Amino acid sequence: MMLNRPSALLYFILASPNPSAQDNADVAKIEKQLVNAHGSEEADLRARLAKVLVLQAAAEYEQDHVDQAEQSLEKVLSECKRATTVAMAAGSKEKTVEIRLREISRRLNEIARSVPFDNRAYIEHVRQSVEALRTKLLDHMFKKK
Repeated sequence: MMLNRPSALLYFILASPNPSAQDNADVAKIEKQLVNAHGSEEADLRARLAKVLVLQAAAEYEQDHVDQAEQSLEKVLSECKRATTVAMAAGSKEKTVEIRLREISRRLNEIARSVPFDNRAYIEHVRQSVEALRTKLLDHMFKKK
């Protein structure tokens, strides 16, 4: 029997341990590592943190906690901005950060398609902002010397 997409997603959410509890543990772990991180390591950790926060926001939207999800998306955007700035300043881990920004953008697109129309505008705003940061990073990586 083939499950349709919403049923399959619901099955995996219900079959797995509490996703937001795991995400919260991941967020705390990464934030702890960020305390002593500098340069390219900081950029990489911030991009990883943003990716985990996107997963957390997805779980919050699934549980119909829209306000919490939007707060998570604010943090996503903030971490993406900081990761981009630090990667550009450090001059390394730029490609890693760019890949994570692309993954975040794709995930945001998936989230936007899965939520009610009324909730899509903010998600799309965050996605477009992440894409702008990604473009800025790519321009920096391939600028003419």
